[in-house]
Amino acid sequence: MATIDYGAFGLVDLTPAFSVTSQQNYLLQALGIFETQASDTIKIAFDRIVEGNKSLLNNPQKRYSFSHNATARGDATNFLIECPYFLRSDQISAADFQRGNRRPGRDDEETFDSIMADYIQKHATAHRRTLEQYYANALFRGQVITPETDDKLIDYTSSFDAPFLTANVDLTAANADVLEILSGLYDQVADSAEGLYSNMIRVVAFAGRNVYNKIRFHPSMKTAFQYVSPLDAGNIITQRRELLPNVQTMTVPGLSLDVVSVVDPLLSQYIGDDELILVPVFRAGTNAYSHIYTPASTNTRLARTGVAQEYFSYMIEKDLGETDVYFEASILPVNNVTNMILKVSVKS
Repeated sequence: MATIDYGAFGLVDLTPAFSVTSQQNYLLQALGIFETQASDTIKIAFDRIVEGNKSLLNNPQKRYSFSHNATARGDATNFLIECPYFLRSDQISAADFQRGNRRPGRDDEETFDSIMADYIQKHATAHRRTLEQYYANALFRGQVITPETDDKLIDYTSSFDAPFLTANVDLTAANADVLEILSGLYDQVADSAEGLYSNMIRVVAFAGRNVYNKIRFHPSMKTAFQYVSPLDAGNIITQRRELLPNVQTMTVPGLSLDVVSVVDPLLSQYIGDDELILVPVFRAGTNAYSHIYTPASTNTRLARTGVAQEYFSYMIEKDLGETDVYFEASILPVNNVTNMILKVSVKS
């Protein structure tokens, strides 16, 4: 990842250690929904361009006539937004490791190296948790909170005039058929994709705390799988499948639709307990969801290079050996397709 000669600036590059720190269950990052994009400036100008299928169909024309099919330009609106910025720094001095303090949860004493490793791990954890939260807010609410910029709050649904799709589902109805209901919801998302439909690879349905099990163990589902062996891996009633450790998921038979249970507090605060949010996932290069990052801003030497990285992790040693450990990153998640995401209120 590193493209900068940190040593030329009297810095020690910590990004290799940062990148191999242990990772926990960060669902949205694991799914790879957002595509990363570099920006040379901290102010980002981006367009929203939507093309409907109707503009990309050819009508029969009379041969030799002057009547032709024409391609309609998509509706485009330009926005200039400052990329939200995150900084974390800590200091290590002789007092931190010479006093013989025991490492938390360990029998050995603190050392310079152990303190440095702990800081790198904590910086990495803070970054990934922040990234997961910002992804969730952009996906499930269409918002980015930017209290330290002029924008304060970015709301893509209003900026792009693209409100979320909505629906209501009653699983308590006597004739409720979960497979039929999910198929109808999938079709609603697919229909909204319009010109992006050919780039859509599947739909992920994020299920609130009460919804996942209500769908999985609904009477209609039990009826549908009554003749499938309980030991069969495809039996979603009896077989537990995990997308990540302790993150349950099930693939709906006959559909490119995965239902994922959301219980992580980082995500569940953006999804109601009785809510189902269907998010279309697109092939790489579509840029329906983008994560934009910029050059460094705290260290002027790094800033002068103009090199943009997803994050910067480095340390600076002072004259007496005291060491400052720095982390800085910029995160602007962009949701260009809020009008293709379906938020479903579920009565169960």
